[in-house]
Amino acid sequence: MLGLSRDGRTLTLFTVDRSGSSEGMRVGEAADVVMRDYGVWNALNLDGGGSTSMAMEDPVTHERALINRSSDNPAGRSVGSSLAVFARPR
Repeated sequence: MLGLSRDGRTLTLFTVDRSGSSEGMRVGEAADVVMRDYGVWNALNLDGGGSTSMAMEDPVTHERALINRSSDNPAGRSVGSSLAVFARPR
């Protein structure tokens, strides 16, 4: 899921993993969390399930790594499309 704050200045990227005793979240549950806890005003739900992977680059070391675990492959899986976000340092 991704969302923008009301002023359009903050982008929130949100992923949920289904693992262990967690069954993940329904779309409405995830929407409630990003609105309540992250100040998201407008949101878009992206593909869910086993293809959900989020990777980030450490701003200090510039090392890139997955920051979540796919429900069907902890190392991530190949997909036909992706969303990449690039931001200039503040």
